[in-house]
Amino acid sequence: MKIILSICAAFLFLSLNAQAVSDYKYIAIPESFTGFDKNQYQLNNYLRLLLTQKEYEVLPENKTYWPEEVRLNPCLVLEADVYKNSSFLKNKLELSFKDCNDTEIVKLEGESNLKEYEAGFKDALRNAFATVPQQQAKMPTYRQEETNQVTIVTKKEIPNPGTELFRKSENPPKTETLVIDSNSQIEEFVHDGTTVYKLTIDANSFVLMDSTKSNILANYYPAAHSGVYHVKVNNGNNPYYTIGYNFNGKLSYEQKSGSNQWTLVEFEKK
Repeated sequence: MKIILSICAAFLFLSLNAQAVSDYKYIAIPESFTGFDKNQYQLNNYLRLLLTQKEYEVLPENKTYWPEEVRLNPCLVLEADVYKNSSFLKNKLELSFKDCNDTEIVKLEGESNLKEYEAGFKDALRNAFATVPQQQAKMPTYRQEETNQVTIVTKKEIPNPGTELFRKSENPPKTETLVIDSNSQIEEFVHDGTTVYKLTIDANSFVLMDSTKSNILANYYPAAHSGVYHVKVNNGNNPYYTIGYNFNGKLSYEQKSGSNQWTLVEFEKK
């Protein structure tokens, strides 16, 4: 009887302390999934979209672009991976999430009867992901930033705009200022008849400024796949994070329009 009670107590302890994917806010996606080539069948982008729809913050494999608090505490992040497990008749895969100790939190299987590889593997990934719950991580409260101001002067000094994305609420508010060279590359784009400006920060990052060139509308940081970006949209005192794109002379980002529904905000180059 004592042995049975001990086993029950052990299982109860494990169940109470077990981690779930929804306990994490940040999920890192590698450039290449196990058994697949780099972003083969667009699976990396598709998983990024599925995670974003359930309110997870998706991080690239390159930790250089991680928020400061996550770089200081990598155990806030789960690592996602996808394993190919196909049979002759079906496209099958396994979706895995591991913590910072390389402990697998969960492994989910998905399969599809679709024969075409890209459609079939995406369908299998969607089926595997279906049971992943909405993100419910209990994270620290961060301060709401005031509108970001841009000052254009003739001095070559460009602070990295991504280093202070997450500042705690007890810190006094301060304006984010970009000090840029007068020769910096600025391009014009149009959205709904309104002109906005793209300011290149470095080889990979850029910002969108409003028509007055005094407010930053969005910060773009590169994702693992070319042309895809992690975007911070500065929506007044309620900034949010989403996915953006830079293809064929168009800039865009995804904006949530309802429960599990997203619309694309596009900017045409002048």
